[in-house]
Amino acid sequence: AGGEPGGGKSGLLNTIAAHAALSIDSRLVLLDGKLVELGQWEDCADAFIGPDITAALTVLKRLQVVMNNRYAWLRAHGRRKV
Repeated sequence: AGGEPGGGKSGLLNTIAAHAALSIDSRLVLLDGKLVELGQWEDCADAFIGPDITAALTVLKRLQVVMNNRYAWLRAHGRRKV
């Protein structure tokens, strides 16, 4: 999310995180380099990564594998969404 200072970017991120945290059919992975934007959702997250770039890359690579597997399944079944 981008925009002017005070434009609501943090509010947007927290709304999305809150929705995912309360959804029973989602897995919540949060990357927050400052530890203060999404830190309040850490207890709800399956993974919470702060400023550790190595940990962030590891999680992003794992998520990429999950996404690739889902896309392969969708393609094999001639579907666009689950």
